[in-house]
Amino acid sequence: MIQKFKKTPFWALVSGLVGIVVFLVALLVLKLIAGHTASPFLDGFVSLLFASTPVIIIFSVLFMVADVFSSFPLPANLPFPVFNAVASVLLVAFLISMLQYFNEYFALGFGGVLDTLTIILIPLVLVVVLIAGYVGIFTGLPVQEE
Repeated sequence: MIQKFKKTPFWALVSGLVGIVVFLVALLVLKLIAGHTASPFLDGFVSLLFASTPVIIIFSVLFMVADVFSSFPLPANLPFPVFNAVASVLLVAFLISMLQYFNEYFALGFGGVLDTLTIILIPLVLVVVLIAGYVGIFTGLPVQEE
């Protein structure tokens, strides 16, 4: 029998903060590497990551807050799908900006499709993550027998 690890709010907070610190350290290491190489792709990619750092930190904090809320029992865990949905939208927006960078650098030619994809994908991700989160909460309820 596999026993599932129940995450405590403290552990969710610590693991989220450690993840943010590891990202920032990796970003600084990448900046040092990009400064000592002559790769315009790496330099542009690191510049994109530096420009997107506030968004990355915001969606990381939102995922961490959602993780903390999800570790509580039912009445207190109801906000976690909202935090997950907003963080997911920011993550998708960041990934689309990365796709736009790759499209510009490699001249892939799908720039017009990304604008349409953004308009469709952002609301779709928000709704799907919200619905999946609340379905996950309410299907995990213990059934009371009378």
